Amino acid sequence: RRAQGKSANSWLTAVSLEPGIVATDMWRNANDFGYDPRTPRKPHQINNLTPEETQKTFLDQIYSFLLYSVMTPVERGANTQIWLASALPGDIQGGKHYDHFRNEKAVLDFDESKECAKRLWEVSEELTGIQFDL
Repeated sequence: RRAQGKSANSWLTAVSLEPGIVATDMWRNANDFGYDPRTPRKPHQINNLTPEETQKTFLDQIYSFLLYSVMTPVERGANTQIWLASALPGDIQGGKHYDHFRNEKAVLDFDESKECAKRLWEVSEELTGIQFDL
């Protein structure tokens, strides 16, 4: 929002987004999530384990199936980012937040506070050691 509000950056459309839960390898390697049953690779090929080390109970297999059936497939995981990056002027509004269905999403009051945004910016610059001239 800070970048969006500067007149010198009138060419810039700054937004935030949430891509949703994408079924990446990150989830496949988490023991509690099992592995994506849609993948042709077996769990031991993904995690470099023996087949015996990756044996799951029937309930674990059902859990993995249900979990991955609601996740966004990897092939569509970047759809929101691509849509936002290629949006025509007027299709999106700068300084707004979009969900993985391309809908503008309401933010918390904290997110709308100029004082909180300024403090976050200052702390981020301090922690990273990078100064942004906006």
